[in-house]
Formats: sequence, C-alpha cells, structure tokens
Amino acid sequence: MDAVARKLKKKITETKKLDQKNLMEGSNFLRIHNRRVKRLYDEFNAYLEDRGDDYLSFYWSSLHRLVDFPIKIGMMRSLCNQHLEVVSIAQAAQAGYWWLVLGPDIRAHYHTEDKKAADIWLLDAYRVISYLIITGHKKEAAEASEVVVGALKTPFLNGGSDWYTHPWFLLQLICRWQNVEVDLEGCDIPSDMGVYNAVLSHWDTKDVETVQALVNQMATYHMDTARSDRNDDEINDFGDSDFWFFPYEILTWLRIREEMGLPNPEAFEHPLMQQPLAAMPPATPFPKDELLEQVVAKLKADHGLS
Repeated sequence: MDAVARKLKKKITETKKLDQKNLMEGSNFLRIHNRRVKRLYDEFNAYLEDRGDDYLSFYWSSLHRLVDFPIKIGMMRSLCNQHLEVVSIAQAAQAGYWWLVLGPDIRAHYHTEDKKAADIWLLDAYRVISYLIITGHKKEAAEASEVVVGALKTPFLNGGSDWYTHPWFLLQLICRWQNVEVDLEGCDIPSDMGVYNAVLSHWDTKDVETVQALVNQMATYHMDTARSDRNDDEINDFGDSDFWFFPYEILTWLRIREEMGLPNPEAFEHPLMQQPLAAMPPATPFPKDELLEQVVAKLKADHGLS
C-alpha cells in the first residue's frame, strides 16, 4: 500500500494547490461561480414573482444546480481544510431530493412520442441518494430511490446508461436494503460490474475481514478511475475532480451497514479511506432554505401536485 499512499498524497497535494488558488478572494473561478449562483437565485425569484420567461420545466431542472453548486465549493474547501464539510452535502441532498421526487411527474407534462434522450442521468440521481444516506436522511433516500426505480424504464431515465458502473451498484444495493425488487431487463446496465458484483454478493455480511477486503477493492477502483477523461472515448466513473477523494459510494454502503446494525472495520487499510474526505460524517439535518421551499411549493402548485 506504500506506493498507493505516495500516489494519493501527490495527487491530493496537486489538486489542493489548484483548489486553494481557485478559492482565493477575487479569483476568476470564484467570480464565475458567484455570478452563476446569483443568476440562478435571480431566475428563481423571477419565477416566484411570476416574472419568469422560461418554461416551467426549466425551473425544476434548475433545482439540480442547487445540488452542484454547494458540492463544488464544499468539496474544494474540504480538500483545502482537510476536513469533510458535511453541511454542503446536506444542502445538496435536500435540493436533490426535491429534484428527484418531483421530476417524473413534472417532466411527464413535456414528453412527446418521439422523445429519446433521458431527462436525467442515473449517475446524478444516485449521487443525490448517496448524499441523503451519508447525511442520515434514510426516509428521504428510500423515497427518492423508489421514484427513480419506478421511473427507470420511462422517458425520465430511459433505461439508464452503461457509461458509469457505480450508479448501478448503488441502485441494486439500495433496493436490497429496502427489500425492493427491481427488474433491470432492457436497461442499459454495464455487462461487467467488476468489484461491485462481489460487494453485492456480500453486502450484508457480518464478517469484518470480508468488508475490509471489499473496501480495499472498491477504493482501488475509485482511485484508478478518479481522473479526468482524456478524450471523448474515455469515460471514468469518478472523472469529476469533486469526487476524486470523496468515496461516496463506499461511504453509502458502510452507512447502510451501520443502519442495519452490521459491523464495519474500526480502521481501514486503504490510503484513500484514511484521508479526511473518507471519514464517515455525522447525521446532519437539512439546512433551512426558504427559497428552495418556496420554489418547490410553486412547482407543485403549477403542476397540480400535492
């Protein structure tokens, strides 16, 4: 593991240096980020005041930006401070929950017979559900997963995509946890699930050594695919730098095991799991967000949803 630890340390140092530069007051990155956040809030306020000039579905889809923005900044700060910023994950989880549970009903108003592209990525859906589980929102995670599984073969998800493997692992893991049967026939599931097949076979094992070994394999896969796509033909499961050092798929499995009263290792052997962004966060309440509440209420009213 020494070589792995050296490689990880080098990558953290390089990425941290870039993030520190981007987070400096007055940086071009922060100017662009803050401008995008302001534009989003202006759009939502215009919608609430009936001044919006976009179609209603636009404001639903914009909820996902309330997921992306806190994660982007939160993960950068987490890496720079070497401490996982849990509040930003809970903030993203809350917005993502409404984005998912309202999505199928709202988007159904706009579907046409010749529609081929899915409304959302399975990857984005299960990132949100992971955030919910990791921050301790079991009920909302189950509800969101139920909606996603129910919409899997509808135009909302269009059978998913085999570009990324770990969302399919999370889907099956959470269904097993919730005792939900899922029919994946006709879905675009990867032909080779790799290490995730072994995890699904032993997802509820009571053997801590087995869990340790599987976490080692998952962490190795995470590190191997935690790199930017070099061209259009390369797609890495964890290609977004926000998630290079945040193994949310592993934490999701471990949190589910905690919820079930199953034992997890007290310490982990893999270097990825020994750095601060892999620390299991405490259960964290949703932050108060009046704008989100108002937008959700108006989206429901405008689409006749309870």
